[in-house]
Amino acid sequence: MVLNKNLAAILFDLDGTIFNLAVDWTKLATQLDKFADKTTESIATKIDTVFQLRIPEAVRLVENAEFAGVAAGAPTLGAADVLQTLHGHFKIAVVTRNTRAVAEAALAELSFVPDIIVSKEDVKKIKPDPESIQTALKLLGVSANKVILVGDTYHDVQAAHNAGLSCIIVDNPALEYQPKDADLYIETLYELSDHLVEQ
Repeated sequence: MVLNKNLAAILFDLDGTIFNLAVDWTKLATQLDKFADKTTESIATKIDTVFQLRIPEAVRLVENAEFAGVAAGAPTLGAADVLQTLHGHFKIAVVTRNTRAVAEAALAELSFVPDIIVSKEDVKKIKPDPESIQTALKLLGVSANKVILVGDTYHDVQAAHNAGLSCIIVDNPALEYQPKDADLYIETLYELSDHLVEQ
């Protein structure tokens, strides 16, 4: 991948990319079975369903689990340093499938305030739909050809490509496999600084 020399902004996914939420997703999936389709294998789909249906008790379960995940979690390797370094050169946005409150709590652990946060409350369709990325571009006032997305899952790759962005995937050891078709793969966020910031 040849990185765009006219890069103006970087969009970051949250969980697994800049902060590891220590959530027991299996337990949460079981708790959500009474609100969502038990045959649905994906915890992400179950969470999306209860938020779309606006089921208060289920939404609280998700938020409580994710807040606990922030408290028990930790930033990914190099996240705090790299975000601060890159913010001196580019606009930075966090585009997440999590709630704004959870994103803000995780970012507080990083002592970092991005230019904008686009959370699940801000869009009708979350990643892999491109709506959250398109919303971020509009809020930042930049065009897709001057932006990249950094993430860790297929949600990020699909959303980025559907919005016309390149996608960089940072290795997430918690995942069984890396998503296909990203434009660049890196082991840690430190490599991102090496690629984007002239020494």
